[in-house]
Amino acid sequence: DFSDFFPHSSSVCKWAPDGHKIATVVKFRLVIRDSRSLHVIRLFSCLDDVNLIEWSSDSEYIMCAMMKRGNIQVWSISQPSWTCKISEGSSGLCHARWSPDGRHIITTSDFQIKMTVWSLVNKSVCQLRGPKHPVSGIAYSYDGKFMAVAERKDCKDFIQIYSCSTWEPVKRFQADTIDLADLTWSYDNRVICIWDSFLEYKVVMYSPDGRLLGNYTTNDKSQGIIKSLGIKSVCFSPSSHFLSIGSFDQKLRLLNTTTWKLISEHMHVSSLDSQDNLMAYEEIEMSETTSLFSAIFGYENRVRSMYTKVQDYPINLQNIKPPTDKPNPKQGVGLISWSSDNRFILTKNDNMPKVVWIWDVSKLQIIAIIQHMNPIKFSAWDPVHPSRLALCCGNDKIYFWTPEECSVVPIPFSGKNE
Repeated sequence: DFSDFFPHSSSVCKWAPDGHKIATVVKFRLVIRDSRSLHVIRLFSCLDDVNLIEWSSDSEYIMCAMMKRGNIQVWSISQPSWTCKISEGSSGLCHARWSPDGRHIITTSDFQIKMTVWSLVNKSVCQLRGPKHPVSGIAYSYDGKFMAVAERKDCKDFIQIYSCSTWEPVKRFQADTIDLADLTWSYDNRVICIWDSFLEYKVVMYSPDGRLLGNYTTNDKSQGIIKSLGIKSVCFSPSSHFLSIGSFDQKLRLLNTTTWKLISEHMHVSSLDSQDNLMAYEEIEMSETTSLFSAIFGYENRVRSMYTKVQDYPINLQNIKPPTDKPNPKQGVGLISWSSDNRFILTKNDNMPKVVWIWDVSKLQIIAIIQHMNPIKFSAWDPVHPSRLALCCGNDKIYFWTPEECSVVPIPFSGKNE
């Protein structure tokens, strides 16, 4: 079953962490609906058009950021009369996020001049050292106790660790990078992984107390010239036993988090020969015959599609060559996603935007290739049934994959590519 289509602005829409509520924005109005009945349970009016919304961890509060004004408004779901307004003033607002406890908001000013912690409990305000990046380079440990922030001073990168209970700095150490791009925590909170910009292929692992645990680099330099770009995406497995790295060279690499040695690397090739256990699917347009089901739901004027198994090898995948005269090329492994049971890895190679690759971790090999008619916009593993994958291409269909089959589910309203 599908609900009616509800209007929203600029795709600003967020589920509450408890799954019981969903928030949408229509210009300056914030609409809160019950996720089961879809009835409006709260309606709030903000000062200006909302650019960003984010729920607190306990789904009690929701934050609305208005970047142009440099203001944030916070609303309570259980107490609609309670209000909170935060203003960054002349320093401007670049980004805002919740703390893990859902009772503090951390804002970043324009040009990363400072970070400010605003308490909803006692109205206290705490200013922190400015971060290197407004959005990336800042991450919480998964137990919610610490926040790691990348900083830049005297042309050197540093990692600052803050306590999320007192917001006091607890550790600061220099990072062995030339130009730190981002960082992430392992799920067991034992490791902080940082990586360099795409001009330098380097991943470095530290403990939260600043001890160097390991590093991995694979740059091929000849006469001081780097022959390829570096890292594009990094992701720990849910068990924290593996670290997966996606690169501009179109390779997926797996590291062992005990020894930090390379286990395997897999190339996203544009032509695939027949392999054992490999299932290849392709989305194709269906015939013009209109079924009764389609007529009832109004699908007869739309492009209907289905998956078909590819029988002819080799399989030639559409490979888009990025222009060489533009920055940030759409090339390389830009998406890595692990299933919750650590069994599968999904990857997307950005110069093959219509293709999804699924790898079996236990066999260290590709097991499924799925080609679509449109570029993949979003993907998610089922948290309850870990072997089920959902895909979205920004059209009027949702795509599902399991180890047994693939399916296409039409949505009864027209999607829009954005």
